[in-house]
Order: sequence, then structure tokens, then C-alpha cells
Amino acid sequence: MSCTFGRLFLLVSFWTNVAWTEDRTEKFFPPSKVELSRKSEFCVELRWNPPVSLVNNTCKVSYQVYQKKNGEKLNYIRSKLSFEECLDLSDGVEYGIRTKSEECPSWKESDWVKATIPTPAGDPQTAVKGFQCSFYMPQFLNCTWHIDSGKHSNYRMYYWLKNTSHTQECSTYIYDGSLPKGCHIHSTFLDLKGTNDNQLFILVNGTEGYLPVKPMYFEVNPLHKVKPEPPKMHFMQKADKLNIQWEPPKGFQEQCWKYQLQYKDSTMKEWQDMFSNDKTEESISYDPRYKYTLKMRAVYKTECGEGSSEWTEEEEYGEEQPVDWSLIILIIIPIFIAIAAITLLIYLKRLRLLILPRIPDPGAIFKHMFNINDDRMMSEKDEKQYRLFEPYPEEVCAVSVVEQCT
Repeated sequence: MSCTFGRLFLLVSFWTNVAWTEDRTEKFFPPSKVELSRKSEFCVELRWNPPVSLVNNTCKVSYQVYQKKNGEKLNYIRSKLSFEECLDLSDGVEYGIRTKSEECPSWKESDWVKATIPTPAGDPQTAVKGFQCSFYMPQFLNCTWHIDSGKHSNYRMYYWLKNTSHTQECSTYIYDGSLPKGCHIHSTFLDLKGTNDNQLFILVNGTEGYLPVKPMYFEVNPLHKVKPEPPKMHFMQKADKLNIQWEPPKGFQEQCWKYQLQYKDSTMKEWQDMFSNDKTEESISYDPRYKYTLKMRAVYKTECGEGSSEWTEEEEYGEEQPVDWSLIILIIIPIFIAIAAITLLIYLKRLRLLILPRIPDPGAIFKHMFNINDDRMMSEKDEKQYRLFEPYPEEVCAVSVVEQCT
């Protein structure tokens, strides 16, 4: 009896402790004085203070921050009281922050505190379109966009490289008539060495008529937009090989390039591919009877960045030799004669009867007259062989008279 009472007491104590623990589960207070501000055209800063009251001071708290943009959500954990980020603000951005602790699971995360930067004002139809950049040489970057000749859109471009002092406006615009359609940037800060801080932030705004256009923001890593001039090829024939030489793009590190060569001769329909790493010379088999067409491009290696040059113009080498018909005739005529001779031998037995017809045997006449019994013993084949004349059966036509009544 005492054992049963002890078990009952332990069970009641367990559930009492569980209920007491659940009653103690509380939420943290959210961060206070949350502020979201723009540090520049491209960067924002989220700042906050600790919660107004931390009931359990022994818990070490952290702050969970999310960033929501274009339907995508990113999460960060911060222990400090600020969060800074540079990003594309073309469609605005929303941030949320709450208090949490991994050390005190009995305390729930606080409610979210949200802050937003709205989408820039302006008609989306007026925003710049077809924006692209090409890093064609260290310290040189070209960015271009489409312009509508039917609209007087006067776009202006501003850029800022991460970890530099301030935003700059384009000083050398590329024009199509009187309207700017791009920007040429020549600056020493574009002499990049493959570090992680190569991000270039660009803002394109302006006016269309007398109204402002919708601003558009872009993030460009110049080392991912490499587009140098195509290599120049030089040819040299060595026996049965055609040697191709070229120079690497100027200004870039030579070990960052590989080369794609395509070629075909006058008998080929498909291009033949050849890749070369770190070399500026290749050889292909060469037949002087054919004309060769070649083209190539330089490709930036992934360990250095991304990009490639355009294909070179197709270049031709050699001349296609005319067909030697005399040799073909010397081969074809003997073959034709041999085929004709074989055909003649096959049909010779049939042709012999036409060329040398059989001569009748005169003795067969008398044999037919006096050896009647022997004739009966002849086979039908022999009879036809010795027969000089074979009468045709007479055809008899029946005649009937029809009386006509008058």
C-alpha cells in the first residue's frame, strides 16, 4: 500500500513541475528604438537598443534579422546593436528584428519589429532598360543601356565602389545623337586584383520630358563582366601542320586566360573544337588540297572571374585545289570495261543462239518419213527440234442466216 502511495505521489509531483515550468515560459521583449536609415544611395543601416526589460539577466540574448526583397527572404543573427548592408534598392526592402536566446529555451523569441524602405517613386515604364557592363581592360569599364528614339529620356548614371569614399557621377557619357546611351569609366580603382571587395554599385535615374524616371539600381562585379578585344591570329605552315599563334588580351594576367579555337576545312560541315590553357600557340593537321576556316576567342578562367571576348572574324588559309579529272577517268574507264566484260560473259550463252543460229539437219527429213514408230518414240522436245514446218490449227467460224421480215 505504501509503495502504491509513493508512486502516486511521484506522478503528481512530476505533472505539477511540468505545469509550473509551462507557466514560467515567457516571451522576450522586442528590441527598442528600431531605426532604419539610408547611409548613402546604395547602403542602409538598421540600429536598435536592447529590450526595455530583460527579466532574466543571466540569459545572453542575440538578435535575429531578416531582409525581404523581391519575394526572397534572408536571415542573419547579430549580437551587436546595428546591421549595415549595401544592396539593390530598385524595389525597396523590408527588415524585421526580434530578440532570442539559445541559452534559455524556456524563454520564447520576442515579436518582430519591422521597418521598410519603400520602392522609389516613378513609372516603371520609364526605368532604364537593357543595362549591361563590360570590363574590357583594367581601369576601363563601359556600361550601356537601350534608348527609345520616340521618347526623350535623359538618363544619368552614378556609381560607387564598396569601401571607397563617395558616390561619383559619370564624367564621360556615350551618346546616340543628343541622348546618352552609356557611360565610359576610366579609373584606377578598377585596377582589380581578384579580391572580394570588387562590387560596384550603380544608380541610373534622370528625366523623361519634364518628369523624373523611376530610379534603377544595379550591382556589378567587374571581374564577372570581363569582355576584352578578340585575339589576333597569325598563321604559319610547317610541313603537314598549320601553326596558329596569338597574343593574350592586354592588361590582364596571362594565367587567367584559356582559349577556344574552332576550325574546319572545305570538306567539313561542323566546326572542330580545340582548347588551349596558358598557351598562345596551337597546331592542327594541314592538307594543302583544302581551304581552312578558323576563328577563336579568349575565355576568362573561373578562378579569376567570368567573361570572354567575342569570336574573331572567320579567317581563311590556303586554297582549295581543283579536282584532277584525268586521274578519275583513268580509274573509272578500266572499272567500266571490267563490269561490261563480266556482264557479257554472264549472258554469252543466250547471245550465242542469236549470233550463231542452229543449222537444220537434212537427214531428219528422211528419218521422219521412214521411221514412223521411232517418231512416236521421240520426245516432244526432239520432235519440235527436227520439225521443218508446223501447221497452225484452222479456225472455223460458224455462220448463221437471219431472215428479215418486210
